[in-house]
Amino acid sequence: MSETTIQARLKALLLPWFTEGSVLINDYRTPQIASRELAPWAIIALADEVVFLPGESWSNPSATYGVFLNLVDYRRGRSDEAMLNGFQELRQNVLAALIVNPLANRIEAATALGPYFAEDGEPDPDSIAQRFVLDVTDYEV
Repeated sequence: MSETTIQARLKALLLPWFTEGSVLINDYRTPQIASRELAPWAIIALADEVVFLPGESWSNPSATYGVFLNLVDYRRGRSDEAMLNGFQELRQNVLAALIVNPLANRIEAATALGPYFAEDGEPDPDSIAQRFVLDVTDYEV
C-alpha cells in the first residue's frame, strides 16, 4: 500500500462526517486553507515517521507510517458549549470509525484540545482543534 493509497483510504473513511472538499491531504507544498464556511475540517498528513521491519526470519516485512490527522472546527455562531459539544461528537464519530477500520492499528492524541491557527499564525479564538497520530502498518512492502 503506497502513501497515496493510505491517504485516499483515510479520506474515504472520513467523508461521512465532513462536507465535500473539507477533507484535505497536506502535501506540504500546497497552502492549506480551512474556511469557516466549510467547517468542520479534517487535515491528513503523512508524518515523517516511518519504520520498516524485515519481520520474522526476514520473510514478512512491514512498514508502519505515522499519519497526522487534524480535526478543526469553528464557532460558526455557536456558544462555547455548543461548539465544544459539536467538536466532541465529531471527534467521537471519527475515532469510532477509525478504530473499527483495519487501517489504523494505533491512534493517539498528539495535542490537547485547543485553538487552531489563523492566517497570521496566531491562535484563532473562534476555532477548536486536536491533532492525532495514527500508526498505519502495511504488510505488502
